Order: sequence, then structure tokens, then C-alpha cells
Amino acid sequence: MMNPMKKLAGLLFCLFCFCQPAVAGDPWQMALSTHIQGNAKGLTIADVVDKEKTSAGLLEQYGQIALSKNQGEGGVQVAQVLLALNRAGADLTRVQLIGNIDERVLPIAASGVMKKINESVIRRLAELRKETPDRLQVEFTHIPSDLPDDKLFSDVSVEIAGKDKDEDDEGRYPVLVYFLGKNGERLAKRDFEAVVATKMTILVAKRDFVPGDTVTKADFDEQQQACREPEKIFKTLKELGDSAWNVNQKIEAGVPIDRTTLRASVELKKGELVTLLVRNSHINVRAHGRIKEVMDSGRSVLVENIDSKKELVGKPIGGGEVEIVF
Repeated sequence: MMNPMKKLAGLLFCLFCFCQPAVAGDPWQMALSTHIQGNAKGLTIADVVDKEKTSAGLLEQYGQIALSKNQGEGGVQVAQVLLALNRAGADLTRVQLIGNIDERVLPIAASGVMKKINESVIRRLAELRKETPDRLQVEFTHIPSDLPDDKLFSDVSVEIAGKDKDEDDEGRYPVLVYFLGKNGERLAKRDFEAVVATKMTILVAKRDFVPGDTVTKADFDEQQQACREPEKIFKTLKELGDSAWNVNQKIEAGVPIDRTTLRASVELKKGELVTLLVRNSHINVRAHGRIKEVMDSGRSVLVENIDSKKELVGKPIGGGEVEIVF
């Protein structure tokens, strides 16, 4: 019996290729990628197509359109992409599919081959960077389209081309992967490219939030994740303090919290009198101060100690108090 999605894909192509007017404008080429980075949830069209083989015009207009359905570990089929394009109002008579109608793009995590390669690359990079493997996370930016079936080889070995001297400014490493037989003989080799990041403590939301919501540190957890731009995110619950925060942009559960998505709900103004708080594990000290400048969308303030006239930087924590940072 024919697969329902394959049957639907064939029907869609028949309808749009033979029952519609002639193509208006230049044709769009579209090819599915070989693998999906990460899992198969919340995917857009740009996530599942081969960007080098897919027309730039199609990606520009429809790349951010979400797929109507995903099948988790089962991957994504051509029919799902066509349905998403149709729902978005795309002229499917312009679409020229490169490849087979029944092709399926799989998440890397679902590939036995990639699991072996990922583990081997992490071990080798950990040796080069003198870090423990559990602190590294790898994302492959280039994966050959002709990976061997994992039933045809017994193991893999990897070489980081040029060692760590070939890591570029974005943390990219050229990787050579050898596919080994039962006796360790090299059966095939493929060139990859990998980006590595070190896991660190970061803040993630326990659930989704939308602009206008008010949150506190109770709405977040500290987790170990890889992060390529740590200076742009919140890392610890301590950074949020005890005050409430307003949500400026949508926040998704489990995703690192960008500093621009939260704004302190305590609205302090220049010239306002506040209480300055300095505290450690043994003692709290309070003094009178005045706001000299509001910075970072209200998350930080420059204050002046009224008695000493010394300028300090702190963060509003509510109740007219500013905790001194330095």
C-alpha cells in the first residue's frame, strides 16, 4: 500500500504542474537538505532545504514559513514542504523539485552514522582543547550528502585537519572522518566541518512567555548548555535578583534568555533618590543615593552616594533600592 504522504506529494505535484496556468516569473528550484541540525520540532522551510541548491528568491519569501506538521525522528517529507508553501500562498507552478518526490530529510540525531561521528569528534576535540567531553557541544556546518550506511562499517576514526591551529574565529574545525571495517581497515573517508562550543551555566525559561508578561527568577532554571555568545545572555538566577522583570520579546521554554528580552519593571528616573545596598554573606550596608543615569533599558543604573559623592553602578531590585555591583 502506498505511503499516504508520498501519495499526497504526488497528487500535489500533479495538480500544480498540470492543472494550473503557465509559470509566472522565473522558476524556483528546491532541494531537501541531507540532514536537519538538532531535532525535527518547530522547523521552517529554510531548516529543511539545501540552501545551495534552492533558489534564493524562494528562501527570501518563504524560508521562515513554519511546516504544518513534523514527524519527529521520522523526518520531514517533500509533501510537508509543499503544503507549507501552498498555505503561504506560494505559486507552486514555479517550484522545480531537485530530487525524488518521496525524499525524506532526517534530523542528525536520528542518524546512527552521525551519532558515531559526533561522539568521536567530541572526544578528539576535547583532547585538543584540554577539556572534558561532557562540556563540549558540536554542530556540523558541512555534512557530505553521500554518507555510508552504518551497517556497512564497524566504527569511525576522525582527524581534525591541521589540529587546533585551523580553528577559525567562529570556532570552526575541518574534520576528516574515516569509516572502518571489522579489522580497522579504512573503507571510506569524508570531509566534514564542525563548530564547537563549550557548555556553561545559563538561564532558560520554564515555559513560554510573550511580550507584556511579568516574570521573576522563579520562572527560570539554570542549565548546562553550549553558548557561542555568552555576553548576550543571562547566566545565573542571581543576575535577576528579587525584582520583577517585564518581557519585551517572546521567550521559549528551554532557550537561553537574551538580555534584550527582559526589562526591569522598576522604573527609576534620573535624579530620583534611592537606597544603596551593599551586601555579602555576613552583612548588609545601606546608604542614601541619587540616580545619575539609567542604563541598559533600566537593568543597570549609575548612582551617586549622597554623602561621599562617589559614583557607583548598581541594579534596581525594587522598593526604591539599588544593589551595588561595583
